[in-house]
Amino acid sequence: MQSLDALTASIQHGEYFKMYVPKDVEYSPELVRKLSELFGGCTIYTGVGTWIGEDGKLINESVEIIEAYHSLNEEGEKSLFRYIYDWALATAQEVVAITTDRGLSLLNIDTLRRLI
Repeated sequence: MQSLDALTASIQHGEYFKMYVPKDVEYSPELVRKLSELFGGCTIYTGVGTWIGEDGKLINESVEIIEAYHSLNEEGEKSLFRYIYDWALATAQEVVAITTDRGLSLLNIDTLRRLI
């Protein structure tokens, strides 16, 4: 996983941004609108996330992937993370998965708070 500095650098100067939203959690038109305003538009498609649970079993979760191509300045970056933080709190997300051109970041609420 990348450091916060690397994440910040990739959001500001990167080529793409992806956010993974569990399919049973509503990503809301407001989230899509905010990302579209920041990035000039976005694409949403369905995927399946998998990982090994604490019990050693394979877990599969349907997700909506929100993707955008971008170049954000510092103000845009803070606005993005503020909105993701508010959304994560409102939907009781423990972790938000984001991919940029520099890799995957699993951001918990405390990390998102530090980014705003």
